[in-house]
Amino acid sequence: NFLLTADLYYNRLTNFVTDLLPGINPAYPNYEIPDEISSSRRVIVERFMDENISPGFTTLPDGSHALVVSYANAGEVDEWGFEFSATYRFLSNAFISGNYSFFDFKVNDNALGDMLEPNTPKHKLNLGLNYKNAEGLDLNINLRYVDKFEWASGVFQGQVPSYVTLNCATGYKIDTDIRLGLTVTNLLNNEHYELFGGSINGRRALAAITFDF
Repeated sequence: NFLLTADLYYNRLTNFVTDLLPGINPAYPNYEIPDEISSSRRVIVERFMDENISPGFTTLPDGSHALVVSYANAGEVDEWGFEFSATYRFLSNAFISGNYSFFDFKVNDNALGDMLEPNTPKHKLNLGLNYKNAEGLDLNINLRYVDKFEWASGVFQGQVPSYVTLNCATGYKIDTDIRLGLTVTNLLNNEHYELFGGSINGRRALAAITFDF
């Protein structure tokens, strides 16, 4: 009637796909001031470039100039954590369950200008109640907590606040071949976003009729 599981893990990840970064593609080296420019003018050009020109400004093969950004494979990160879950059946047709996960990481190396974030929370928790009877009724209630975490993907960089959702799913078998179902996600309409730059998630309900044949 009681089940307990625990998992530990450790990973070393390398060669991530970076964000679009300037000056990392060897085929497009940063612009260098031509040697024929005098030293007095070179100081003026260098000052102008430092104040107005971003890294990645380069000379193309045809002699024109452009600002070039590229993807690359770089970086090394250690990540570790554990997952814990428990299930307790207190009736023949009902049980409660829960799980907790912890995650942490360390950036050992990354490309200059790249921001490495795991885009996942340090703490996550789920608690659930499940019930099913012989008459064809089933019910699942789940409470989900997600800790705040930092997000970095392209131009979208910021914090995803922590959030809690209550989710419910129920169904009833009219006969052996037909089942009616209703699933409500975020029952209490706790508006939140799950990735930085993503849409706001509110309550969502889905009704279904399932035919078995």
